[in-house]
Amino acid sequence: MSRIEIELPYHLTTPSRGGHGHWTTKSRDVRAKRTLTSGLLEIQMERNAWSGRAFTREVVSKGRNGKALKEPYVRNVLSPEWKANLDRGIVVRFTRFAPQSLDKDDNLRAAFKAIKDGVTDALGIDDSEREKRVEWVYAPQMKDQRSHALVTVEWTPEGDPAR
Repeated sequence: MSRIEIELPYHLTTPSRGGHGHWTTKSRDVRAKRTLTSGLLEIQMERNAWSGRAFTREVVSKGRNGKALKEPYVRNVLSPEWKANLDRGIVVRFTRFAPQSLDKDDNLRAAFKAIKDGVTDALGIDDSEREKRVEWVYAPQMKDQRSHALVTVEWTPEGDPAR
């Protein structure tokens, strides 16, 4: 079993808690979390790729219905090696470290939403229920004086009988 661990320096709270700020501030915070998570995971994926390339980038200018998008965007297309890893199954585990805990069902998932979106950006997938190749696990929260989050991505390399 191979593993990538990324530690993120975020104090994760629910979106509704302390929701008195301006929407642009919240949007900027969500975008920063998503971008940093995606970037750190992409770097680690490149380091774990035999070929040295984990993905290529593709500009998406048309929607699923074939119509042109108002704003085209860039997405990752996984290399054959990482696509094979994804097809064998990947487990993504989110762990929150903080002095106080959140409700493990709703609030914990909501707190990790921007980080989960960053992981899906790096993997070039959709985070909907239709995506069966990725198992999303929200680990028990850990008490710690310093607030941070840990994202662990685990997969079985080709030829490894561990899974």
